[in-house]
Amino acid sequence: MQEVVARRAHASDVTIDVIREEVEDLLHSRYAKELGSAGVAALLPSRSTFYLRMKESGLADALGQPTRSRAALASTPPLPHGGREVVLRPGQVTQTDTTPLRILARGDDGRPTATELTSLIDVANHTVCALMITPSRPGTPRAGRRARRPGRST
Repeated sequence: MQEVVARRAHASDVTIDVIREEVEDLLHSRYAKELGSAGVAALLPSRSTFYLRMKESGLADALGQPTRSRAALASTPPLPHGGREVVLRPGQVTQTDTTPLRILARGDDGRPTATELTSLIDVANHTVCALMITPSRPGTPRAGRRARRPGRST
């Protein structure tokens, strides 16, 4: 689907039906010898599933844009690691992030220490799975000062 949409990026008469027909033709030209016509037909999903996959991948939104925008999008290099992931179930993909907090906590030695917040977020339903506040790692000592005890980091 991505190949056909990229190939038709400069055309002005592109619809999802046209893309579906070209994907079907592409599958027949590539896999007809190995699979036969019945096997190629099995590779192509139903019409409603095809529309759903086009929407999930963002290709349907790209087709709704003006021709110049589609052409600019097609000329950009692909995203690293395959681009956007399609997440179907909660827990399938999670993201973690650590950020410094502007609060002080009492450290093990009783002195105030800077903190950081680490969060684990589920990509499918955007819920917070876990939060953790820990003392942050202190910065490098300035000239003439001795190094502080190393802190813990997540």
